[in-house]
Amino acid sequence: MAVVETERHGQVLVVRMNRPERLNALNLEMRSRLAETWSEFRESSELEVAIFTGAGRGFCAGEDMKESLQRGKPGGTRPDIEDPFMSGALEKPVIAAVNGYAMGGGFMLVEPEDLMSSALAMAEHLLTLPPASRVNTVHMMRQMRPAASPEQQRLAAVLHEHGAKSDLIESRAAFAEKRRPNFKGWDKPEDRHRLPTLDSVKG
Repeated sequence: MAVVETERHGQVLVVRMNRPERLNALNLEMRSRLAETWSEFRESSELEVAIFTGAGRGFCAGEDMKESLQRGKPGGTRPDIEDPFMSGALEKPVIAAVNGYAMGGGFMLVEPEDLMSSALAMAEHLLTLPPASRVNTVHMMRQMRPAASPEQQRLAAVLHEHGAKSDLIESRAAFAEKRRPNFKGWDKPEDRHRLPTLDSVKG
């Protein structure tokens, strides 16, 4: 069974994550196949609009925690090839048909998309526009999205490293073992009271 299924309807490509038994959690195989699919969609001269959805009762549960636990490292493994959908290099419109849970990394999959819900009607509407208008419309919509400042991006990176890093694996172990997590919280108790701020990361 393919972890990513595709269907063509004229100029419309339907991309469906297909791990319903895991709420379409993102393992390396799925990330790699999605990267390949979005690259093929980007290069196609026949396909103009994509609809992105998930099989079963969930859109995407995010990171595959069991795979992360096996690796002993939190966070999903990135594929070897570029994913133009995630990198922002995809110039064609993508419509989210969010059919259920979109959690963690699954919610992040929704963020880059241009439109949500009523997917087929939106696809037909976009296809009535000439190619240049489609590209310009998508570009305009993406430019209107709020972007994090360099200081905010630095703060996010510093906050990601703040606290007990062992808790990241503990959360995944507790999930896999169906038990309550035993978090440490802080390697040093005083770290709770000295969180990084925007002012502290300005440089």
